Amino acid sequence: MTQEPSSVFDDIFSHNAKAHLLETTRWTKFLAILAMIFLTLFFVVFIVLLFNSNSRSMLSVGNNMAGAAGGMLFLILLLLLYVYPIWMLFRFSSLIKSGLLNNDLQQLEQGFKCQKNMFKFMGIFAIVGLALYVVVIAITVFDAFV
Repeated sequence: MTQEPSSVFDDIFSHNAKAHLLETTRWTKFLAILAMIFLTLFFVVFIVLLFNSNSRSMLSVGNNMAGAAGGMLFLILLLLLYVYPIWMLFRFSSLIKSGLLNNDLQQLEQGFKCQKNMFKFMGIFAIVGLALYVVVIAITVFDAFV
């Protein structure tokens, strides 16, 4: 009977844990690539709409092009904000898979750091979004009673 060579990961992960983590990396890479494709498509559609005169007039309210430009700037900012967590998800999947297959603890640590950064960013993003909702609701309620 031959025994597989022992690695540093045998002390950290069981065989099943490694298998689950490798399968997770396949799904996270798929989701990251899919998100990149959708962001790119959204950006292309946005640019086409930006240069289409009919859509610019639809976006403006009462010929208020400044409002339409502000809305477009906000959408571009949202697009750019989503690039970072998607990139971190992609790097997580690549580094974890490479680290597990090559028995490289440094790559594994970098992969988990990317995962941490992605979740930290999304958490802060969620907190900011919730705070904005609270402010908008408070202004709406205040306007209704004044």
